[in-house]
Amino acid sequence: MDQLLGHPVESVDEGGHHFFTLHYEPLEEPVNRVLKRTFDLMVALPVVCLILPPVMLVVWLGQRWQAPGPLFHTRLRTGGRHGEFAMLKFRSMHMAPIEAKAEAQQASADDPRIYPLGRFLRRHSLDELPQFWHVLMGSMSVVGPRPVMPLLDEEFARQVQAYRSKHWVKPGITGLAQSGGFRGEIKTTAELQERIRLDLYYIANWSFWLDVQITLKTAAQLIFPPSSAY
Repeated sequence: MDQLLGHPVESVDEGGHHFFTLHYEPLEEPVNRVLKRTFDLMVALPVVCLILPPVMLVVWLGQRWQAPGPLFHTRLRTGGRHGEFAMLKFRSMHMAPIEAKAEAQQASADDPRIYPLGRFLRRHSLDELPQFWHVLMGSMSVVGPRPVMPLLDEEFARQVQAYRSKHWVKPGITGLAQSGGFRGEIKTTAELQERIRLDLYYIANWSFWLDVQITLKTAAQLIFPPSSAY
């Protein structure tokens, strides 16, 4: 129904009759979109200008030593309104031939594909730093549902009925699910359902201060990462 109407909907039972009604989202309001974009720029500009350049140098040197190859890992992700974009990350795995099936394989604990510095980057979410460039360009937000690979996107949509509703907003570098410790490999349908529940709660209850809270909580996890971070 969401796809048919081009807008997220919710079902309502009223007086013994079943209706579908358009679901209100705070980010439909132009003022709220301006506030969110302002917050994105306030966070992304200092990161891109001051933090990203020296980290790029350190990562590049570490890769030359442990896992030679390109600095960045660039692969398609599903973005807002179901569009696709090429998302940047610091490469955290050894180079290997590109295969769709291998690309869709989620990283696991003690994954042999990850080199030592890459493991540190992943655990402390530093591999995600290049995505602040996408925030500046407007294809991502600091906070929002995490984007996944198109192959996994299709698989998750088959497992959870409401999954595609998360695409009505821009994807984020972090989100309510990630700040709550839901990171890394999705092993069960129950874990996926809980992540989607938190994503949809965020979309329905967005506020400027919610973005601030999620960002601060995520920043603390850079120093003290949860056990699910690998």
